[in-house]
Amino acid sequence: MIQIKENRYESGFIRLILVIIVVVILLAYFNVNLRELLSSDATRDNLAVLKEIGEKVWSFILIIWADYIRESALWVWQNIIIERVWPLISDWLKTQKNT
Repeated sequence: MIQIKENRYESGFIRLILVIIVVVILLAYFNVNLRELLSSDATRDNLAVLKEIGEKVWSFILIIWADYIRESALWVWQNIIIERVWPLISDWLKTQKNT
């Protein structure tokens, strides 16, 4: 029998929602108005800069993937994962299903 260890990070989505709620409550406690904060020119400029940086980083990642990593990663996926590792996992799962 397989023993499943409880991971304290498994409830990540619920924990994220709770953290967001707590942060909003704390901001309200300190009289921070999110609507005013997000509508200010400085915040808009800062978010625009972050968007530009994010687009440049994503573009760089796509170039690196397409030019250097893609062929090797696809070869590893097809020749090692699909052909060698997946049959082992599939057989193991069949044996676990039968027990």
